[in-house]
Amino acid sequence: MYDQGTEKERILYSQDVEKRSGGKITANWAGLEALADDLKEEYRKYFPTRRGLIIGYKYDIIEQGEIISKLNKEYLKSLNLD
Repeated sequence: MYDQGTEKERILYSQDVEKRSGGKITANWAGLEALADDLKEEYRKYFPTRRGLIIGYKYDIIEQGEIISKLNKEYLKSLNLD
């Protein structure tokens, strides 16, 4: 959503998340923007790319999902949502 969505899509997503969570969760686009370069660099460690192609491809689709899941969990843990 952040990388490929439009501003309108991000606004609608933010409103939906807030509504579905009863106001407990909001989409923090500014926080994501602040971390964008770090997150992209972390992603490149696992999926080195150039022109949209994976170089030295070594992960099947299940492994890709597991890596992305791990990255997402680390990010969510760093938010300290407790």
